[in-house]
Amino acid sequence: MKTLKIQIALLLLYPVLSSFIKGNAYDTGEALIKLMPDSTLEIQGKTNVNKFNCIFEITNIDDPLKVNFQESENALKFRNTQLLLDNDCFDCGNNMMNKDLRKLLKSDEFPHIKLGLVEVHKTSQKNQAMAEVDISLAGNTKRYLVPVNVSGANQLSYSGSMDLDINDFELEAPKKLMGAVKVSNIIKIVFDLKVASLPN
Repeated sequence: MKTLKIQIALLLLYPVLSSFIKGNAYDTGEALIKLMPDSTLEIQGKTNVNKFNCIFEITNIDDPLKVNFQESENALKFRNTQLLLDNDCFDCGNNMMNKDLRKLLKSDEFPHIKLGLVEVHKTSQKNQAMAEVDISLAGNTKRYLVPVNVSGANQLSYSGSMDLDINDFELEAPKKLMGAVKVSNIIKIVFDLKVASLPN
């Protein structure tokens, strides 16, 4: 699937931090950014037997993304900023595991993972920001603070990870082989997003 229903992108917005957060001014702005194809985003999990990775097909995000924001002291605030990740675009390595993930996420009823950016803060640590995000799985939404590491020059890289408890989203970890194989309720979202700023 080559398209994502993008309203305004999440997790690709951090290039504006160094350019627009400069003090106590209150202002609005916009940026045009492009996600590079060598970026990665995946869901990591484990069972009592082994580990598994479900990798998102990043080339589905192939259009430049226009981002609007408001500066407030040492933060950027966003409105209606949401990225929809198609559940079918995650590859867990084989068809059975792909089906298990889609069943876990109730994909027939809720075909997307929704990521909504609320606010991005500067931190006291160099090359790090803190993002406040809403994550929606299977119709349930929780808010998280996610640390983001920034590196690179011409092509910037924004990396980080966060743990989610699927029980918080009223999801139940699947069991296999009459309950002999149990999936942990803790999953990790890991991202390494490489972006380039484009002229508006």
